[in-house]
Amino acid sequence: MRILILGISRSGTSSLLKGFGDQGFYQLSEPFNSGINYGTNLDYPISNFNDYTKLCVKCLCKQKPKNLDTDGLSFYKEFIREFDRVIILDRLNKEEHKESYLHMMWRMDNKQSVMLKWTPSDIPQEYKKDFKSDNRFEDLKKEKEEIKLISKKLNIPITYYEDLYGKDRQKSLDIIKSWNININENKLN
Repeated sequence: MRILILGISRSGTSSLLKGFGDQGFYQLSEPFNSGINYGTNLDYPISNFNDYTKLCVKCLCKQKPKNLDTDGLSFYKEFIREFDRVIILDRLNKEEHKESYLHMMWRMDNKQSVMLKWTPSDIPQEYKKDFKSDNRFEDLKKEKEEIKLISKKLNIPITYYEDLYGKDRQKSLDIIKSWNININENKLN
């Protein structure tokens, strides 16, 4: 079983990848992101794809292989053919998403882990002000537009962070069951 998690920054892709990893899936996180892969960027097609019977790959829609000269939609239209299931993630609450994105960028700019727990007060006010005035939320806006386009053009529904990770665990379980993957659904939930 091959699963592709395709999302945007701060939409829960890493947590979902870890959840599949906890159930025996080999995890491949952002293979086309040289920033987290020690300066490397896997070429497409990925050479060792067939080495794993249970594989889960996580990508952000803005990432694509450097060896291809193509747009994201065209690449993912081709790439999804290699998977049995594709899960697309986004967030509904735009303000909370922006706040989480701001935190991620602040941590990255300060060479810290983006996975640390945080509160809004952790980010200096001056950084917040400069981030907004420099229009740095524009990248998140573009990601959201691109993931919606990919979802629409490839006819794959978006799973929203709030539904998957929210307080209504029955709703989350129903979403997980709808993916029709042979896993312990309760454990993933």
